[in-house]
Amino acid sequence: MKVEVEPIYGWGWSIGDAFVDTPAGFAIDAVAYTGDEIQGVIAQPGHALDRLNVVLTLRMRLPDGRAYDLRDCVEQGRQPTVVGFVLIRQLQDSSPKDG
Repeated sequence: MKVEVEPIYGWGWSIGDAFVDTPAGFAIDAVAYTGDEIQGVIAQPGHALDRLNVVLTLRMRLPDGRAYDLRDCVEQGRQPTVVGFVLIRQLQDSSPKDG
């Protein structure tokens, strides 16, 4: 499943200990989706976060989509190095169709 996300400011974006500007939009190739959590890989060639493994956790449902907390996947017990917030307006199934 391909997920197009719109980064939003929320509580700000950080990489390591530094706050950074909200990045441009990007796509995620989702490998696991439960509705409240999406796991996948950012698939946006040329984007600063391309190929980063991420977990999105539902923050709130909105009239025009859902807001998620985003963090990179890290080993249990370690702090994430990339943290941000995204809006997803709709999910798109990118699996092949029959016929």
